Amino acid sequence: MPLKAINHKNTIIYKIQHNDKPELLYIGHTTNFDTRKYQHKRSARNETGAIYELIREHGGWDSFAMSPIKQVSCQNRIDALIEEQKCIDELGATLNYNPSHKSTATKDLNSYRTEYNKLVALKIERKKEQVRRGIEREISIMEKHKNCKCPRC
Repeated sequence: MPLKAINHKNTIIYKIQHNDKPELLYIGHTTNFDTRKYQHKRSARNETGAIYELIREHGGWDSFAMSPIKQVSCQNRIDALIEEQKCIDELGATLNYNPSHKSTATKDLNSYRTEYNKLVALKIERKKEQVRRGIEREISIMEKHKNCKCPRC
C-alpha cells in the first residue's frame, strides 16, 4: 500500500526545551503536532537516538516541554526543512546535531574548506617535489664522485 502524500501547507515548527536549562533546546517540524509530541514522548523512554538519551539523562520527558514556535505554509518537505533550519540558527538550538538543511553560510563554509584543502595539498605536493629534486641532485653528485679521490668523497 503506497504511503499517503504529506501536505506541508500547515507545517508546525516546534521546540523541545528543558524546563530548568533553556540552553537544552531542540527544534523540529511536523504536520501533526499532537502525534509528533506523542512519538517523542514514547521515544524518550527507550530509543537510542542522541536527543532521547539526553532527555533521559536530564530528568526524562517530564523535565522538558514541547511547544509550537510557528506555523508555516510550505510547498514540500525541503521548504519545511529550510524553515526548521532558520529557527535552529535563530534560536541557537544545541540539541540539533545534524543540520536540517544546508544554508548558504554552510555551503560557503564547505566551499572555503574545500578550496583551503586543495591549497594545502598543492603546497605539500610542491614541497615533496622540492625534496625529490634535492635527493636526485645529491644522488647525481654522488654518482659522479663514486670513484673519485677528491676531498668531498
